[in-house]
Amino acid sequence: MRTILRLSLLLVMAAIPAVASGADRNGIQLQVAGLFGSPSGTYASAGDASLSDYFAAAPGFGITGTLGVTRMFHAGVRYGVLRSAKESSYTFDDLTLPGGATPPGSGPFETRRTLTVSEFAGIVEYRRPLRQGAHLFLEAGAGLFTFSERVKVTEGGTGLLTIGGYQQEPMWTAGAGASFRVLRNFDLVVSGRWSQAMTGDGDIWSAGDDPAFAVASVGLRYPNY
Repeated sequence: MRTILRLSLLLVMAAIPAVASGADRNGIQLQVAGLFGSPSGTYASAGDASLSDYFAAAPGFGITGTLGVTRMFHAGVRYGVLRSAKESSYTFDDLTLPGGATPPGSGPFETRRTLTVSEFAGIVEYRRPLRQGAHLFLEAGAGLFTFSERVKVTEGGTGLLTIGGYQQEPMWTAGAGASFRVLRNFDLVVSGRWSQAMTGDGDIWSAGDDPAFAVASVGLRYPNY
């Protein structure tokens, strides 16, 4: 599956020069955006807990390159990164001494969990003119998520344990947005999308997990057509 997705993305990039001659007034465009992603879905390997119980909403950035195949359909590739950090504490409440005191080793333990999510996807956009200088668009795509997780456990400021994990999984994405001409050669682009991972067993996720991210994006696209 991963090999097929990588080959698909390479084919999309290789096709850009081939279709450039037919891109009637719709050449290559570059978009740089700020992102904010909120984790969703379930964490089956943690007792079907909500993903947001373990991972925080995260800021990030994204870069998208597209080419107008026709005036309404645009194909391209996107790379984006989100990085979240969430702190929590845990105490072994079942370890108690007479009088209710807790013995050494029962906590509280402080946990800091960081997750970096990188997305590399091929996308297709359908753009519809709204008025002069403004468009609505729908988008869909598929690609690869790269996850990097680090969990650090401390007690009273003393580090006890650090665990790291790395995993790549196929993903799909779908969303919608709008663009508005704000300068002579720039569009303001506002969008939202759902990005869903399809997980197998690995360092971070198991086959029963359902990690997904609702992502808001605000950025500038150059040039406009």
